[in-house]
Amino acid sequence: MARRRAGSWWQLLMLWSCTFLGGAVAGMGAFLLIQVRVVRSIRQQVDDLSGVERFFGKMTFLWRDADEKVFLALSEIPEEYLGHSWEAAHWLLGFGIAGIALAVPWYLKRRWR
Repeated sequence: MARRRAGSWWQLLMLWSCTFLGGAVAGMGAFLLIQVRVVRSIRQQVDDLSGVERFFGKMTFLWRDADEKVFLALSEIPEEYLGHSWEAAHWLLGFGIAGIALAVPWYLKRRWR
């Protein structure tokens, strides 16, 4: 059995954390980007409704099914919050990709030895 070098467990831990955490953070960022995009799309659809349709939608909110309630509720989210979420998603995606970008060459360097 080949003996490992001293400190290799530290390198493996760092490699694992960069890869796993980088992938998880990048996934969260991508998921948040998609969520913000969907909310903006729904808001655009609600904004395309006429004033009368929106008025009756709000007046009959209790008798609507769950999907219509979600659409009407999502249209009330302020754009400022969506902008902050959009920016945070870009940061998460960037940090995740950076973690993976650090881990892949390190892994390949260890693998080719």
